[in-house]
This record gives sequence, C-alpha cells and structure tokens, in this order.
Amino acid sequence: MKTILVIGNGLAGMTAAIRAAELGCSVILAAPTEPNRSQSVMASGGINAALNTKGEDDSPAQHAEDTLRAGCGLADPQAVQEMTEATPQIIEVLSRRGVVFDRDQTVAVNPLYLDGTEKGADVLKAGNIALRNFGGQKKKRTAYAKSGIGMQLVTAIMTELRRYQAEGRVTSLYRRKFVSPVFAAGRCAGAVFENTVTGSLETVQADAVIAASGGMGGLFDRHTGSDLSDGSVTAALFAKGAAAANLEMIQYHPTTISTPAKNMLVSEAARGEGGRLFTMRDGKRWYFMEEWYPEGGNLMPRDVVSRAIHKVCKDGFGLDGKYQVGLELETLPKETVSEKLKEISELAKTYLGIDASHEFIPVSPAIHYFMGGLYVDRFHRTTLPGVYAAGECACQYHGANRLGANSTLGAIYGGRVAAETAAREAEGVSAGEFAKAAEAEEAAIRDRLSLHRAVTREINAVRRLKQLMSSSLGIIRDEAELQAGLLELAGISPRDVYAPKNHTADAILFEDKLLLARAILSSALARKESRGGHARADYPQTDEAFCKVTVAEWNGSDVQVRFDEIGRVFA
Repeated sequence: MKTILVIGNGLAGMTAAIRAAELGCSVILAAPTEPNRSQSVMASGGINAALNTKGEDDSPAQHAEDTLRAGCGLADPQAVQEMTEATPQIIEVLSRRGVVFDRDQTVAVNPLYLDGTEKGADVLKAGNIALRNFGGQKKKRTAYAKSGIGMQLVTAIMTELRRYQAEGRVTSLYRRKFVSPVFAAGRCAGAVFENTVTGSLETVQADAVIAASGGMGGLFDRHTGSDLSDGSVTAALFAKGAAAANLEMIQYHPTTISTPAKNMLVSEAARGEGGRLFTMRDGKRWYFMEEWYPEGGNLMPRDVVSRAIHKVCKDGFGLDGKYQVGLELETLPKETVSEKLKEISELAKTYLGIDASHEFIPVSPAIHYFMGGLYVDRFHRTTLPGVYAAGECACQYHGANRLGANSTLGAIYGGRVAAETAAREAEGVSAGEFAKAAEAEEAAIRDRLSLHRAVTREINAVRRLKQLMSSSLGIIRDEAELQAGLLELAGISPRDVYAPKNHTADAILFEDKLLLARAILSSALARKESRGGHARADYPQTDEAFCKVTVAEWNGSDVQVRFDEIGRVFA
C-alpha cells in the first residue's frame, strides 16, 4: 500500500487526504493544529460554480472565461477549464457531505411536540442552492452560507475525514511543524517535523508528499489571514530547490476593517448583495467605482477595486482624511444585512461599534491572498520529484489575480487532483535508505540550530522582515522601493533569531523565509510591467512580452528569476 504524506489540513489538505484514502492509499496528515483552526475556516464569501439555476444561461465555459480574464493571461487555460467543468459535481458532493448552503426558496412548517400540539411555524430553506453576484463575474454563480462559507466547508469535510480516521486509513499528526523534506534515491521520501509540544524532531517516511500549507500572509505585518499561514513550508521547499512562480502576484482585498491586531475581512458578499463604495466629494457621497467603471461598478475584480481606493485616498479624498472609504449597506433591506450579511454586520458591531443597517462601514485594502506559490503543473506536480502542492501554497488557477470565491474552489479541486497524481506516481524507497537519509537531514538541522544557539543577542528580526515586505510590496510598487527592500533584507542575518533548546524550528525556518522573501522581491523587480495584482508606478502599462510565468529558484548561492511559457507540464 502506498503512503501519502499531506502537510496541512485546511480545505486542500483534508480533500487531498480523503481522495488519497479513497484511492486505497495510507495517508498521514500532519499539521500544527486541528482543521477547525486552519485558515480555511476564515473563508467568508462562498464557492463558485456555474450551476445555471438563475436563468442567466451560465456555463463552466463562461466561468473559465471570467477566471482567465481576471488572471490577466497568466492562468493555464486547460487547468482552469478542467476546474470549472468539475464545479457542479463538487457542489453536489459538498451538499451530500453536509454543507448547508443557502437555498433560494423558503417553506414554513409547523413541527409538532410529542403530544401532537404545534410548536409554531419554522422557516426552512428549500429549492436550488442560492447564488449571488461576486466581483469580476458576469453571472450569479457564487454559492454561499450567509456570509461565512469557511466553517461550513471545513466542518463538513472534517466530518468525512473522521470516517477515514476511524477506519485507520488516515492518521492525523497534530502539533507538528514541517522543518525539511527528506530526499532518498533522487526523490522526496518523507519529511522532518518538529513536535511543538516536546520540541523534538520526528521523521515521517512516505511514497509521496503533498504540500497544502496555505499562503504567505505571516511574512507581512498587515494582512487578513492567520499568522499560522506564514509560508514556512513553501520556504523550506524553496530552500531545497523547489521552484516558485508568480510570487509578485499579491492580492489586496479592497474592503477590510483595520484593528490594532490585524485587518478583518469584510467579504465581497457585501458588494454582491448591493453594497456600494463611496467617499465624500463636494459635500456629497461620491460613488467612484460606479463613475469610473460603469459596467462592473463595485464588483470589478479585486485588483481594480483596490487600486481605485488607493488612488482616491492618495488624491486626498480618503474618508475623514484617512486611508479609507465607506461601504454603504444601510440602504439595503434590513433582512439582507441581518441575515445574508450576518457575519459582516457582527464584525462591524464588534470592532467598530457600528450598526451596519443604519451606518456605513469604513474600509481599506489589505493583503489577502497569494496567487503565487510553489510552481506546479496542471497535475499539481512541483519541480521536486515526489512533491506535489495544492491550495494557496501552489501557483495554480488564478494567474495574476484571483476571482473572489475561486479560492475555496481551487483548494478543494486542487487537493483532489494532487492526491490523484500523487497516488498514481508515488514511488517508495526502502526503510534503510530512508533511515540513512533522514539521519543525515536531522544532523544538518542540528548543525544549523547550533549556530542559532550561539547567538548572544536576539533582535526582532521577524517583525523587521514583516515590515519591510509590507512597505516594499504595496498596491503600487516601483524599482526604488523594491531595491530598498532587497538592500534591507540583505542586512538581516539568518542567525538573528535565537533557538531555545525546547523549541527549535522557527529559528531555521526563518533562514528559509529570508530566501523566499528575496525571491518575492526579485520576482516583482523582474516583472517590468503592471498586470493583475502587480502594479508598477514606473511601468504602468501591461507588456505582452511579460505574458509568462515568473519563475524563481534558489541555486544554493543566489535567487535566480526567469520567465516560462504558460501551461508547462513537469515530466
């Protein structure tokens, strides 16, 4: 029986684990926390599927067309087409697994007490799965569960996962932090983890490894995600030779609430239900998106909306003189705000003391999603033999800019494809070969740790890295900022993080993150144009010569950046 190691247990990781188990593999699922603490829980908008139940003549082909248009030419058309064609079946499977999607009809029933008396009318949802408009899409195709889909998806898939765990087909290892892959006989044969409870190193042998570890938000100081998604798995694999792609394509979500700790996401669902962005001009509300983009208005793709808000604020029209604009929900029906947008209204109340049914919500853009990541082909192979990747840690489906509600879809579909490819191609090595390779890798890790333990003064290098990444990679970048970022990055020593004896991985993973940070900045510097999530003040136009995949690799001494044709398949 083949053994598949899955790193990460959000939507992509759990789906990969289930699919690999369905295909007869033994699965080991390793993650720092339980699934209900993964970043996937935070998904709020919905999941896209061309179900064509709204009389709009929708189709998977049109879904693919919108996805490719938003991706500004950098997404693989065949991969996108295959994903969008699979969406109706994915929604059906999710429904059967227990995802409680909103439905487009309601039915009043009078349930009975045991003695036969009526309890009173309850309203139940019935009919087709409800679909709403979402940014960058011409048709209603975003299925949702009020304004919070993440918990619904995670709970349903986690329940299915537990069945495979109970049957012994999936073994979950929690409190495990990925430190390094282990290579034997020319391919990845497993990994080294740190047990975050004991601080000890542990090795896991496998016939194939699937990375499903999420995005890189933790490399930046202001973002909407969890700091657990810090890019460390991507960084560790990059440091071992895995190519990364389109790292400069960073999506700013246009509507977030700023809090002292982080930026809280205000879902695109608000604008999908009719919310309007505005600021004040000449004493009146100026609906700038509707003026500048009459066709798409407030539902233009996220890169367009974020840049528009940035321009409004930089031109001196920020609401109340701040870097923010208003999100108008108070003109919507009260039941829409209280029911369909319940999570958003609760967010506004909790963090701002605002009643969204009577007051506007001040919002601003913040880093939200990473279209770039580990370089994968449409079968989710990375450039490292034996390593596959899915979800936000992989560069697939979204090109230069992601459509809202395509992230949950890409994670679930990508996890499935990665598992199918890994199960088909997995090749094991002998226990003896693995033990020898694992022993050597652990020795190398301990050597690296000894250098960190020799540090006598700890500086706040982690915070410094986050701040320089945010300042260098704003909504609009230029060469001076990127070069300054690289120069400052070079001044941060890989040894600047101390490694205590009972907790070790973070120190050496910081070394790998510095390499990944250099690759992100170098990729942004190399792409001398503006496209999707990458906008350059010094190169404001889109240049078709750059309609290629940005590929970054670490050759052991330096980061190299090149451009590849779209749709490459790794043999």
